[in-house]
Amino acid sequence: MVVVVSAIGRLPYPYATDSLLQLVRNEASPQHKDLVVSCGEAISVAVMADLLEAEGISLETFVFDHIGIYTNDRHGDAEILEINVSPILKALSRGKVSLVAGFQGMSANRKIATLGRGGSDTSATALGAALKADLVEIYTDVDGVFTADPKLVPEAYTISEITFEEVGEMAHHGAKVLHPKAVSFSMQDNIPIRVRSTFSDKPGTMVHGEPVKFQPVVTAVTHIPDVAYIQIEISGIHVDEARHRIFKVFSEAGVSLDLITITGNLVDFIIKESDVQKSEEVLASLKWKYQIKKGFAKVSVVGAGMRGRPGVMFHVVDALYRAQIPLYHSTDSHITIACLVKQSDLEKSVQVLHQEFIESKS
Repeated sequence: MVVVVSAIGRLPYPYATDSLLQLVRNEASPQHKDLVVSCGEAISVAVMADLLEAEGISLETFVFDHIGIYTNDRHGDAEILEINVSPILKALSRGKVSLVAGFQGMSANRKIATLGRGGSDTSATALGAALKADLVEIYTDVDGVFTADPKLVPEAYTISEITFEEVGEMAHHGAKVLHPKAVSFSMQDNIPIRVRSTFSDKPGTMVHGEPVKFQPVVTAVTHIPDVAYIQIEISGIHVDEARHRIFKVFSEAGVSLDLITITGNLVDFIIKESDVQKSEEVLASLKWKYQIKKGFAKVSVVGAGMRGRPGVMFHVVDALYRAQIPLYHSTDSHITIACLVKQSDLEKSVQVLHQEFIESKS
């Protein structure tokens, strides 16, 4: 067995990631921030090792450069480039449990680099894929993957099984149970994931690559709060060149764009409200007319059952219309329809769409 641990607790717990970040200035370099927050997982490894050894369990610990996870040098949100599982395999061959610090790897210049929020899940699924594991189990504080956030929708329930594709879309569109990076590693190597509660024996949610029997049209409703809507009016140069420039400068600034729509000389998209100040600096450099409107949220319906099925978009729009919720923007893919609504309508939107597609069908 390989056990991957994350930091202990959340703010204000002293060894939680956000607590450790408070030990350094906001202006500290990403490299130094990574160095301090990686200590949270190292502490967890030591504490867990002590607990397991007290139970007579033979184990070997892996922290920092002993883990064998190598990344690029994008500190704070590093990408895994290579994994050397030889040391872990040696420990397993000797009958030892391998206890691994999640969330961290080593960059090419041999500096500690962390994998972004939810990085311990990413460590677990990446190691699971590299080890060709039979199963990766993610233990969390909820019973599994829900049809919606139960804090907003009391009627939401645990999904017994779901495809990699669906849970990846859910993660991308706001569900916080699994990180999109974590899903991608298991999907590539078809390693099933079970998401279950640390505090109960409930079976949780099985995530796999096989088609789900009796696939519903919509599997879940997700949301992302606090987004801003941006519209840019291009002038003076060819539209294609302008679009290339827009996406290039936002990429270089590290700002993620979503709900992108291009119509004539207009480019519309949304960003996190926390990125507004950075985006204003980018937009000022482009020297085109633009608008930024805050106070929005993105609400999405996700389901493999909507692929090739006509009328789903109408039912989304109709449900919001009947609830008198204005729809400001929308995009759709094969298995996801995303809608931009006012932040003040977020909770009602999630409830209305959950009732329309999930409660009425259960």
